[in-house]
Amino acid sequence: MAKKLFIPGPVDVHPEILQAMASPMIGHRMPEYAALHGRVTAGLKRVLATDGRVFLATSSAFGVMEGAVRNLVAKRCVNFCNGAFSDKWHDVTKRCGKEADAVKVEWGKPITPEIVDQALAGSPGLDPILKFRRFVVCIGSNLPEDSNQTEVNKPYDPDCG
Repeated sequence: MAKKLFIPGPVDVHPEILQAMASPMIGHRMPEYAALHGRVTAGLKRVLATDGRVFLATSSAFGVMEGAVRNLVAKRCVNFCNGAFSDKWHDVTKRCGKEADAVKVEWGKPITPEIVDQALAGSPGLDPILKFRRFVVCIGSNLPEDSNQTEVNKPYDPDCG
């Protein structure tokens, strides 16, 4: 009988899982992968209750964040930082070589619409449309009741309330 250890590892792996892991790998360009990908994304859509697209990433969260920044931020980004996770967004943005403004509030405090409005309004005498022609807003939360983040990518429209 296997010993039960209540620590991060080593982990007892069921023989059925070990057998599956011993199977030859499926290449990402093989038809078997396409079928597997289809099953996984269909299952995730059911779990997430969405008809929208589901993206899979075989990287750490850092890799997904980098992919988002490199594909969504054309030139400049404003990051709203209220904890370690949102600070990481700002770090990733800078490491990707993008211009980025960090709007920091006390860790755990919410980012309010007023804070976003003030940041997007720019400095006195600076037309915000010149500063953020196209922007991505990255808001992360470390609040226990809300561990998600929100990204907004849209053209800046000064006529929008």
